[in-house]
Amino acid sequence: MSGGLGDDSLYGDDTLGAAGADTILGGAGNDTLYGDADTLSGGGNDSLVGDAGDDKLFGYAGDDVLRGGDGLDTLDGGDGNDILDGGLGSSTLLGGAGLETITGGADADFIDGGEGTDSLLGGGGNDTIYGDGNALESLAGNDFLNGQGGDDFLDGRAGVDRILGGDGNDTLFGGEDIEEGQTAADTLVGGNGADVFELLYTGFVPEIPDPGEPPVLAPVGDIIQGFQDGTDFFEFELAFEELEITSSGSNTVIRVADTDELIATVLNVNSSLITEADFLA
Repeated sequence: MSGGLGDDSLYGDDTLGAAGADTILGGAGNDTLYGDADTLSGGGNDSLVGDAGDDKLFGYAGDDVLRGGDGLDTLDGGDGNDILDGGLGSSTLLGGAGLETITGGADADFIDGGEGTDSLLGGGGNDTIYGDGNALESLAGNDFLNGQGGDDFLDGRAGVDRILGGDGNDTLFGGEDIEEGQTAADTLVGGNGADVFELLYTGFVPEIPDPGEPPVLAPVGDIIQGFQDGTDFFEFELAFEELEITSSGSNTVIRVADTDELIATVLNVNSSLITEADFLA
């Protein structure tokens, strides 16, 4: 079924909206819904609803709203400022370029915000959430990731991110943005459950720049909130003996001893509590 040009309301399976702002409802069954196939002439702001069944929804260009409903759905917002809601069932939710708001639902979802500044919520279930899918430095987004319930894996990738684990035993990773000259820190918030904070080591070595060259920026490390001693863990590629752990007010500062590279600042935790037992082998 194809709507053609203009603003259409279409109902059925394997539906194509073409250009224009379309409303497409799949209904029961395993549907494939396309918001705009004519991406060269510009996409519309589409609303796609999969309803029951294992559906595939493609928003393409434009500011789209995609709702999977029940079932094992795949939602791809494409370019534009999209809203994606997986609904019930384990969904695959892909944002693309633009400012996305993506919500997983109650089951185990895979969420990739793509390029841009995104708000990504896993909901209940054991989710895998990525802030930026293979984003270049110039396209990196400053993302908000919230695992909510379940045992989640959250990776901010490029950009200055805020990552909340929520309930469950989560793994939080700010991303490798420091290696790309990022001057602001990611914030990782553990929440309830036994969480693992993956710390990034860049191998930074201080050096004096050549005349006329800009200075090499030192890594700023991650900011860690909600660390529970005896419950949460750090994961780091260097041995514990290679670290320098000191106090700064009520916080703990973790550095590489030889190079003074700042790895993380752990808020409201006394440095005497951070021992080798807090690091995974």
